[in-house]
Amino acid sequence: MMNKCMFSYEEPFRLRHRDGLSYFEVPFLEETGLVSALYSTKLGGVSQGSCAQTNLSVFMGDDPDHVRRNLKAYGDLAGLDMANAFNTRQVHDVRILSTQDHPHIKGVLDPDELPSADGLISAARGHVLLKYSAGCALIYVLDPKT
Repeated sequence: MMNKCMFSYEEPFRLRHRDGLSYFEVPFLEETGLVSALYSTKLGGVSQGSCAQTNLSVFMGDDPDHVRRNLKAYGDLAGLDMANAFNTRQVHDVRILSTQDHPHIKGVLDPDELPSADGLISAARGHVLLKYSAGCALIYVLDPKT
């Protein structure tokens, strides 16, 4: 008997192309009706040079306006207001920040103002959690009861 909290999908991620961007949907999270989740790709966007095309990171030396425009484009895809985005300086650690305990980082894109953390958690509706990954897998955890 399968636990009702477990999901079984033949296609856990779906590659999509819309508005000049390529991204992966996360069906098992989307279908809960509780969250919007997607993984970006480098295809599309306005960044130039070594950051071309869709750079979403403020840590790469990209023009901050390009990063804002790329983030807004992804926010528009997911129906999210990027003014409600929370971000951190990615580190390999056990520190996870609660958006409720760190409201001052909402909307911050200046790398010097971002705290270091390996994860973000929120119980508030409308919060956008940004995380970056190169070699490590990102993990989404969803508790539908809280």
